[in-house]
Amino acid sequence: MGGHGLMKIRYPLLRPVILFTLMSSIGTSSPRHQHPFSLFIRAVAPTVKIGSEVRIDVTLRNITNHEIGILSSDPESEYMVEVRDDQGRMAPESDFNRKLKAPGSARIITNSPIYPLQPHKTLKQQIVVSGLYEMSTPTRYSISVSRTVPEELGSGVIKSNTVTVIVVR
Repeated sequence: MGGHGLMKIRYPLLRPVILFTLMSSIGTSSPRHQHPFSLFIRAVAPTVKIGSEVRIDVTLRNITNHEIGILSSDPESEYMVEVRDDQGRMAPESDFNRKLKAPGSARIITNSPIYPLQPHKTLKQQIVVSGLYEMSTPTRYSISVSRTVPEELGSGVIKSNTVTVIVVR
């Protein structure tokens, strides 16, 4: 044994316990700020006429190295959408959006599947933004979305990029 280097463990039953303890501490030492998914949005049409639907495509990407479960039901309920005009003011909410956000009016969709999202794969959904906000004024609108991270995936809120949609006469 010479006293140099690591001491050998003479109790073979302790080796798995020590290895498990080391692996457990390594697994929990990762920073809590790393999110399990990312969000990317794009406008279906960057310019629309007054009265036309404004739609965005939302891409949720699993950025972990393991499968995650994502609730996949109604994108208008799952994402928080923010719409601002060219002056930076929030666009007025539609009646539908006010009802959707009203206390006690949570939309419960039975059979809402938990979508198993493999590592680095995506879930694509579409949101009709003009159904949530009044976008009848001809101007440039900035749109972004965010989504709450479930507690079992680490909690927090993830925000998307911002896209611009121009409403014209």
